[in-house]
Amino acid sequence: MKNCLECNYAFTIKDRFKIIFTGKLSCKKCNTTYRIKNSIYRSIYYLIVYFSIIFASPIFTRYKGISLSFLTRVLILIFILNFFTIAYDLIPHKFQKYTKIK
Repeated sequence: MKNCLECNYAFTIKDRFKIIFTGKLSCKKCNTTYRIKNSIYRSIYYLIVYFSIIFASPIFTRYKGISLSFLTRVLILIFILNFFTIAYDLIPHKFQKYTKIK
C-alpha cells in the first residue's frame, strides 16, 4: 500500500520497516492501522523463494572457490532467505492487500 485509504498519507520506507516487527502498518496522520491480509500471491511468492533457496543451496555449499565453513554457508543462505521474504512486505505493489483494523 503506497497511500493511506483515509487521508492519502504516503507511507515511507521507515513506516514499512515497522511491519517487520509489529505486523501492522499505521498512518501517522489519521492513526488508521492496517494489517497484511494473507493472499494466494503471498503464498506463491514464498513457495518460489523457498524452493529457489533449496535448489540453489547445493551450489553454495559445494563451491570450491571460496573456503567457507558449512555453518557460514548456511548462515548466508538464511540471510538471503530472510531478505527475500521481508522484501515482499517492504515493496509496495498491487498484490499485497491490507485490511483496516482501526
